Formats: sequence, C-alpha cells, structure tokens
Amino acid sequence: MPHAPKILLVDDESSIRLLFRTFLERAGFEVEEAEDGETAFVKIHKFEPDVILLDILMPVRTGNELVAEIKEWKPGIEVIMVTALASDEMRAECMAKGAFAVVNKPVVFETLRSTIAGALEKKGIRVNGNGDGSLPASE
Repeated sequence: MPHAPKILLVDDESSIRLLFRTFLERAGFEVEEAEDGETAFVKIHKFEPDVILLDILMPVRTGNELVAEIKEWKPGIEVIMVTALASDEMRAECMAKGAFAVVNKPVVFETLRSTIAGALEKKGIRVNGNGDGSLPASE
C-alpha cells in the first residue's frame, strides 16, 4: 500500500490550520502544520511533504517571499498558495516564482481538493479515492 500523500499547512492563523487539517486528514492525508516561514523550513526538512499549502499574507516573511525559496531548495515540492487578498498582480508573481496554483479564501473545499489532486498528479502520485491516502471523489 502506498504511503498517504503528505501535506504541510503554513498559515499564521491556528483556526485556518485546524479547518484545513480536518478536511485533509478526512481525505486520507498525512498532515503537518507550521505557523510561520521559519517553522515551515524545519518541517519541510523533517516531514518531506509532497504539497505545501502556503498562506500569502503572514507576518515577518510572506508566502510570496517563501515560495521562491522553497522551489529553489526543494523543486519537487508543489506549493499551492492560499489567500484572501490576492490581486491579479500578486497571483501572477506567485506563479512566476513557482507556485502550482493560487486558491482563494474562503476556500471552496472541492476547489482545494481538485487543486491538490492536480499537484499530486504532476508529481506522479495517482489520485484514485480508494482509501489509500488519496483524495476521495467529491460528494
């Protein structure tokens, strides 16, 4: 049986991390959390995620700053940016720095599900919904 895909949540708001963790764990993912960019780098090294969900607007270092560093250090990790306030310019900048996608808050979980599935498929991880750590089909 293949391992459950690993997702790292990086968001400074604990309530958002809890909401995402609940959704992702129910979908069969192994999940770790980081409340800031510095913690994220430690978790990336130890946890080795397949996908990172990265908030854009965080104190100290923004997700927009972090995505380029992550992709330079670990280019095989897909990064999905999550934000409530992204302008078209900010979206384009995130994508130019290597983000797989930008997802709006409040998150529509079907959109997040399909975006994560696309990121995993890009990495060669098949998403089949068979209870083996892959995303279920939408209900």
